[in-house]
Amino acid sequence: MTARARKEKPPPYRDALTFTLLDAATLSGLSVATLRRRAAEGGLRFVRVGSRTLVQGDSLCDLLGIAATK
Repeated sequence: MTARARKEKPPPYRDALTFTLLDAATLSGLSVATLRRRAAEGGLRFVRVGSRTLVQGDSLCDLLGIAATK
């Protein structure tokens, strides 16, 4: 096993301002496809930074019905 394969990514910081789609899916338990559908329906906000698509943290909290911590 290579060092790269053993290295695991730490869990995403729950109170982050934005999340990658994969991190948002991990935190929410929803699939990336579901997150994209919710964004298309207007229930989730994305922000583009260069070529990256990020999920706004407060928008994810609203979608899940949980209070965002500040």
